[in-house]
Amino acid sequence: MSGFQLVDCGGGRYRLAGEMTFATASDALEATAPLFKGGIHLQFDLKGIRRADSAGVALLIEWMRRAKQARGGVRYSGLPEALRAMSRVGGVEELLPVDSSET
Repeated sequence: MSGFQLVDCGGGRYRLAGEMTFATASDALEATAPLFKGGIHLQFDLKGIRRADSAGVALLIEWMRRAKQARGGVRYSGLPEALRAMSRVGGVEELLPVDSSET
């Protein structure tokens, strides 16, 4: 498995897999763009992300921005430790809407 993959689990829930890196960020934005429509609340499960860099953190923040702009919301679960560590170092960890059972 390479690249970024988005699997629709129904009810606004999506499973993400593959990579969230500089190489895949534009594909990830393109794949997720249609999801952000008026008032929808999304849940992204990131357990399947096997590789991430700072572009992955930027994606999480961009998805938050898009959800807010669409008057909806977004929540994350299953964040890989690499994404958690980068968001902590970048000072944005507290801003990410991560399921409370995982913090």
